[in-house]
Amino acid sequence: MKLGHNAKDCRHRLSCDTCTGRHPTCLHDENYRRKVNSALVSNQGYTETTAITSHKVENGEPSTNTSMNVPVWVSTESNAGSEKLVYALLDTQSDTVFVDRDLSNKLQADSFPVRLKLTTMMAKDVVMPSENVSGLRVRGYSSPVVLNLPPAYTKDSIPVNRTHIPTCDTARHWKHLSTIVDTIPPLQDCEVGLLIGYSCPKALAPKQVILGGDDEPYAVHTDLGWSIVGRLSSRHESQSFNTICHRVSTKELPPVTPAHVIKENSRWEEGFAVRSYLVQSNTQLPFLKITT
Repeated sequence: MKLGHNAKDCRHRLSCDTCTGRHPTCLHDENYRRKVNSALVSNQGYTETTAITSHKVENGEPSTNTSMNVPVWVSTESNAGSEKLVYALLDTQSDTVFVDRDLSNKLQADSFPVRLKLTTMMAKDVVMPSENVSGLRVRGYSSPVVLNLPPAYTKDSIPVNRTHIPTCDTARHWKHLSTIVDTIPPLQDCEVGLLIGYSCPKALAPKQVILGGDDEPYAVHTDLGWSIVGRLSSRHESQSFNTICHRVSTKELPPVTPAHVIKENSRWEEGFAVRSYLVQSNTQLPFLKITT
């Protein structure tokens, strides 16, 4: 909130606990959210493609859980030498790739505007503006292996609790994970910029898995690095949890083109001309039903 501190330059952005938007919880405005959702729902169109996205993020006591979040370098096919460091959420319940809108702009990735119709746990058929981004590439923090991502959709933020990002300190607390302490980097000063679903199976495919006891976390190695999944403490002192569960049905709506407008206008004018002729000639055709 200090003078001269701009959101675009902030290195420690906060996510709202109420709506997961990119603003502090104290600045959440429920009236603004309802107004925006109402305006978006009014934009209707035809469904072109369908994808189902589902991921769950639990916000409980700090450092209680970790999930498949890995630091990665992102670039584009047209400018492979310019890479940005972000965290990627590897979501095995999603068949879509989402990219942070700011990240897409910084990379100057090839994109075009689309409209997405979203059905979530909170709302149904909410239409939101997005962009279809192509040509993204990603590689692990210390890996030379580069993966080409399928077309992705932009999103204002990827709702992930930063305390759920596994680090070398996470592995250090568990004996069965001691062998990977030096392979997981410490917490990086970057945002969660990607959500990668199983439309890119190579990014999610496990190369190696380290299991622990029944209630202990396990480690998964993919082409993008090591991640640790599970509850990090067996203690249950805290009974208060704030759980965010996203179930998103995504449909891409085709844009309204000039050709579409001309076609619809022609159909309307044709029907109007027929009706005008029948009225002027006083023709009675009870068997003819005209709809415009």
